[in-house]
Amino acid sequence: MLFGLSGALLYPELQESNLLAGEILKNLMTVNMLGVVAVGMLVTATLAASMSTADSLLLAIANLFTRDVVRPFVEISRPKQVFFARGIMLLTLVGAFIVGLNPPPVMIDLAVHSIAAMSIFVPTYLGFMWHRRSALASFISIVLGGVFLAYCTMNGIKPWGFHAAMFSFLVSGVVFVAASYAFGRQKT
Repeated sequence: MLFGLSGALLYPELQESNLLAGEILKNLMTVNMLGVVAVGMLVTATLAASMSTADSLLLAIANLFTRDVVRPFVEISRPKQVFFARGIMLLTLVGAFIVGLNPPPVMIDLAVHSIAAMSIFVPTYLGFMWHRRSALASFISIVLGGVFLAYCTMNGIKPWGFHAAMFSFLVSGVVFVAASYAFGRQKT
């Protein structure tokens, strides 16, 4: 927050907030040799933190996919779990690369879309202790809620002026309850 507010005061003419860090580092480099060393250390630390975060996220996504999506429905061996985990990590990286080719103008858009995507998981979380819950109902509600959210987001649809996340949450919730009654409770 301090970095952003300082940048807004020091560079009021800056059109895009994504360029703030580059401007500050560029000006810091021109100070003297100490500025060059400081910039090198800041860039190295930023790169290390980014790589660590990306690595942790990829491992978490792969683990969640194999344990929560594949294993409840299919009995698979340890080597096949590793294979599926590597596959989902590859798909995640390809998706990140595609987003990187055409990034949103402001990084906050990515945060808003991420939070909106989390709305499709809320019915499953809320229904965790429900006696009629079903793993298949959770899976179906997440998939259909995600498809609805993706369709509305890509086409700029805002039902009744609200963000599509509100309605993807409702779609996911209705599908979760209906599918739980239709398929009944299953052992997980």
